[in-house]
Amino acid sequence: MVYHVLNRANVRSRLFRGPAHYQEFLSILEESSKFVPLRILAYGLMPNHWHLVLYPRADGDLVKSLQRVTLNHTQRYHAKTRTVESGHVYQGRYKSLLVEKIRYAIQRSRPYGSDKWVSNAVGKFGLKITMRNPGRPKKGS
Repeated sequence: MVYHVLNRANVRSRLFRGPAHYQEFLSILEESSKFVPLRILAYGLMPNHWHLVLYPRADGDLVKSLQRVTLNHTQRYHAKTRTVESGHVYQGRYKSLLVEKIRYAIQRSRPYGSDKWVSNAVGKFGLKITMRNPGRPKKGS
């Protein structure tokens, strides 16, 4: 199963303060995939959060991999910014959504995120947005 995974910085602070910080996170992703085999299909890094599209090879790989990524990133973040023992880097545990559920939400006119994100996702997944009102799905669908 393919997952859309995201995590945000605590108190809307910046996770990535420059190109070196972005590169550091990407190297952590690469290192993690050597220990826990995980296919990284896509990623998006913003100053205060990140998105990943991941395809785990086995049950439990998503949890193991992301635990390693967030722990290593937190440790390196504190070391680089000299903020050791100053609190949490992330708001909390990462959020993961099955891509199939995202497709279903888009098809039922219950988009996640902005209209721009929806139009991009519709194009990428080859879907169409139905104009049906949100609510209970019709019988048989």
